Amino acid sequence: MNIWLAGLAAVLVQPLIVLLRLLPDFVGSSGSLRGFGSVLLVIIVVAASVVLIFGIPVFLILRRIKRVGWVSLGVSGALLGGMLAAFSWPRTIDGYSAGHTLHGKFVATYVDGVPTTYAWLTYGESVLWFAMHGLIGALVFWAVWRVRERPK
Repeated sequence: MNIWLAGLAAVLVQPLIVLLRLLPDFVGSSGSLRGFGSVLLVIIVVAASVVLIFGIPVFLILRRIKRVGWVSLGVSGALLGGMLAAFSWPRTIDGYSAGHTLHGKFVATYVDGVPTTYAWLTYGESVLWFAMHGLIGALVFWAVWRVRERPK
């Protein structure tokens, strides 16, 4: 039961992380928040899937080999989060050109189907962002599990 409560906490912290990261954008923007609830729902569904499919099995393996700790769970969470994002690396798409705003500056990310340096920087930032999600989720999991495991 303690594992499931810890897993639930790891899932529920994910929308909070997104809200905190995007808060400066919302404060400085006059845009609508329409559709943001759907985004939060998707975050919860994806986080729950990752926790169930990868997180809890990794925790059980670490517990079996007596390596459960905040460092081992934090590293595992960061690796799992980053690894899942790493599968989306920029690839060559013939005839495709695109760009987007990167930290307030418009940059070309694809020119004639070839990813630019900015595409790779965006990719690296995305991997680090998801690794941070995994790290925080794993540390919340560990903290809740630890509190619930203490003898009363």
